[in-house]
Amino acid sequence: MEKSDQAADPHPPAVKPAELKSSISPEELAEILRAAGYRATMVEQDQLRRVQSAAHGVNFVVGFGNPLAGAPDRYQDLSFYCPLTVRGELPASLFDAWNSGRRFGRLFRQGQFLVLSMDVLIAGGVTETGLRAHCEIWDRLIRELILSLQQAARAEPQAA
Repeated sequence: MEKSDQAADPHPPAVKPAELKSSISPEELAEILRAAGYRATMVEQDQLRRVQSAAHGVNFVVGFGNPLAGAPDRYQDLSFYCPLTVRGELPASLFDAWNSGRRFGRLFRQGQFLVLSMDVLIAGGVTETGLRAHCEIWDRLIRELILSLQQAARAEPQAA
């Protein structure tokens, strides 16, 4: 075996840490959604900018909360929000089971709508990979909600 003239570097180059975002613009979030395979459309309603999208055939919107001081087009938090029109009554047990069994999304009634929402905090720092993980959690929540509603609909005729 030949001995190498070069010794192994005792200090290999460090992995570059991912950039932390402490705020986000609606356009940046739209790009993250698109990169994850979602459609993302910018909309403005009542002077508020939002991103509209869909998962599993269900429309949702992303709203933005607290603007970054001195940068009104950047936000420190956001909320995924999915209002669904409900026909008939839903059992309170559906809400109780959902909210006690899920850590990230909340389910509630708002007038005639059933609403699924999930808050995401950007302030303090989050990577783009972390934001994508939130998109994946949201996708899973919508899929689980669809299944829960289908199960509740199948159980309803048996209860009558």
